[in-house]
Amino acid sequence: MVFVWRGAGILVPIFLGLSVWITGYWFEDTRFGNNVYVGWSMLWAGILITLLGLGDLVKNEPNEDGVIEPKSPNDFFWIPMIVWGLVFLGSSIYLINKEPKPGYGDSKTSYSKEINDSDQEDYTSVDLDEVTFNLYNSLPDTTYVAIYDEEGGDELLNEEIPSSYIRYKNFLPGTYHIKMNDGEGPFTIPIPTKVNDRTKYYATWLVLGDGIDLVLIDVTKACRSDINKTELKEINWTKNVYERYDGKDVIEIVLNTKREEAIYTVYKPGIDLPLEVEENETIFALVPVVAGVELQEEYLDSMIVEVCY
Repeated sequence: MVFVWRGAGILVPIFLGLSVWITGYWFEDTRFGNNVYVGWSMLWAGILITLLGLGDLVKNEPNEDGVIEPKSPNDFFWIPMIVWGLVFLGSSIYLINKEPKPGYGDSKTSYSKEINDSDQEDYTSVDLDEVTFNLYNSLPDTTYVAIYDEEGGDELLNEEIPSSYIRYKNFLPGTYHIKMNDGEGPFTIPIPTKVNDRTKYYATWLVLGDGIDLVLIDVTKACRSDINKTELKEINWTKNVYERYDGKDVIEIVLNTKREEAIYTVYKPGIDLPLEVEENETIFALVPVVAGVELQEEYLDSMIVEVCY
């Protein structure tokens, strides 16, 4: 492709290309069908290009003869840089706030991936393996739980789970029937469509009891033997929240990264954090919080202190 530019106009595609590359480190789905990824890429480039374009609107100072020389044009394909910048900014705002197309989206974005018959063989061999299904009892008392492959079908699990305890078992994705002290009904373990060769952690969760969400927090900074409560509270934990999961539904947690050397470790509720971190390791804690409560810094401070002490 032949580019036509004058002055600094060549910076338009350069800034856009750099922004696309750098923004890709924050997104797992970097296809152009993921409009949120494209929108953020255009936003950063648009800000830089607009700032440079604004310089073209400032007139030159008069020379010794009192004549104001016109500025050299800075354009790309005969379109001034300021116009490119404003177009990028406007387009980015639209794309960021638009829902992703079906089959596109980031790991932190809720979207449904369509699977047709031609894809089914690949998903059967790659994605339909058994997944770890965790049951977390958030109720104040021991809860009886039984899981069946269907209503009135074979019993797959029969447990009494004490308060704040966890039981886990591997299941194939699909719909099952659960019985508990206070009721029964179907639930679905989803097909892990977001799992790929960059996945470092995958598991599904079901919270027993109402009114509790699970929050995944990067607690790597807290995993030190010499850290005290004051230092813990000085860390801005709101910036370390990876995602909040609605406890009313089956929760699907997937952690992907492009860094092959990365190690992701997730500590379940009630499990003490380690006192040291391995090289390239990121430690996450899955913390139960009251549904509807805003994750303010003071609230998170108390949660992290409880996890560490």
